[in-house]
Amino acid sequence: NPGSRFSFVETRDLGGSIPARLARIKSLQLGEQFYHDIPVSLPLNSNRYQQPGLAGSLGNGLLGRQRVTFDFPKQRLLIQNTFKRRQMVGGFGFRLAHSNVIEVVLPGSPAQQQGLQVGDRIIAVNGQKAGTAYQIWPRLFINKRVQLTLQRGQQLRDVVLERAHFLPVLN
Repeated sequence: NPGSRFSFVETRDLGGSIPARLARIKSLQLGEQFYHDIPVSLPLNSNRYQQPGLAGSLGNGLLGRQRVTFDFPKQRLLIQNTFKRRQMVGGFGFRLAHSNVIEVVLPGSPAQQQGLQVGDRIIAVNGQKAGTAYQIWPRLFINKRVQLTLQRGQQLRDVVLERAHFLPVLN
């Protein structure tokens, strides 16, 4: 049962919260383009997919690097690569709430290895005041390595995270 190896998280989309497994695909071909280490989300129970575990989502980690055009009259999807690098950059392994509080830490992730916990608040990123969650994410996205100042209770703590491919590979 491949589902037993995955990290379970609550993901959100326009339809609300969805319990899901996270994994990665070692390689993927879209047309003539090949990509490597693609993160995927596989819903546990959802009437959106007829075969749970066999259908899921390729997040914006891949599609955010593409120009995607839906040609509805011709019933086709056009994908144009806008990014030179085909290797996905990996992740830090946490999800941040709007209040700068960490709401999920993924098992085996750099965040877990450095001791981040649900409820920690990000105070600074690379020595600069954190600002809002919307200001934090772009700073995280562009860096392979990041220093976070965290507040846990009354204590402040600095940690350094480096992106990694920690999700289990989907065969």
